[in-house]
Amino acid sequence: MKIKIAICDDCESIGFQLDDLVRKICKNQEYCAGVEIYSKGEHLCRDLEAGIKYDLIFLDIELKSDDVNGVAIGKKMREEYNDIMTQIIYISGKESYALSLFQNNPFDFLVKPIDDEYLKKTMTRFLMKHQKPLNTFMYNYGGESHMIEVKNIIYLRSEGAKVILVLDNNQEEFYYGSLAEAYNNQLAKYDFLYIHRSFIVNYNYITKFSPSKCLMSNKQSLQIAQNRRQDISERFNEIKNGRA
Repeated sequence: MKIKIAICDDCESIGFQLDDLVRKICKNQEYCAGVEIYSKGEHLCRDLEAGIKYDLIFLDIELKSDDVNGVAIGKKMREEYNDIMTQIIYISGKESYALSLFQNNPFDFLVKPIDDEYLKKTMTRFLMKHQKPLNTFMYNYGGESHMIEVKNIIYLRSEGAKVILVLDNNQEEFYYGSLAEAYNNQLAKYDFLYIHRSFIVNYNYITKFSPSKCLMSNKQSLQIAQNRRQDISERFNEIKNGRA
């Protein structure tokens, strides 16, 4: 199985060390790792803005740049590029960044000098998460069957007889059917919340949650039906706590 990894660190020796260790760990677990090393945060941002995607990014916090550091890049990824799926592992010579990093939802935090055993455990956890079977949403349109990975769906909305899928690539797909059937038959088993008769949202793309509305990664604010608020809050916390 192939996996794309980026390493962004202005210390050349750290970059080479991570590259070597990550490739060995992936090979031992039967993954083919494509690794790209960046010495400047600006170059990583340029590629991300151009649409290059990675499964995992090792990101140095203290990049030597007046304009961008690891925390700022993580914020750009989550807020400007609407990238919630790429996992971030921060790297630092200090241990005092935990609170400032929380908003960027990192997968883990490595302290320099890199501990080989800790990195191995971290990569093993990541690869176990990454290897989950492909989960797809299926629908029919124009007499043909279509499939979309559920991880790429931000939310679904209904407009009359249309069900519209809003995707993470800023595209939309639609078909004719029932939102309730989509949820009950396919999406209920995943991390989706049926917040309103017109909306089903993917928990993974919620950036802010309150009992009355969800703010999604594409900046859309979606109302939660009043008669569903208690159930939705309970379901939201259930998913959240299940990941702790």
